[in-house]
Amino acid sequence: MSESMFHMLPFLYGLVFGTILVFFFKEQKLVLIDYPKPFDKKTYIDKNNMKYMYITKEVDCDKNESKLKSYPVQ
Repeated sequence: MSESMFHMLPFLYGLVFGTILVFFFKEQKLVLIDYPKPFDKKTYIDKNNMKYMYITKEVDCDKNESKLKSYPVQ
């Protein structure tokens, strides 16, 4: 009986030690942020759970120069 316990104890110690190592040293998750691009056909969800999508429309800037506004850099 004591000889079978001698072989069982190192197994149990290794199992507990391995479980603790896996629990504390997990691989960190990689967070990818997909920013909206005007040429994608994706639907995005903002922080308020509102869905939105970009629709692109090409315009001639020379014809619409009076409508252009300058914005300060933020």
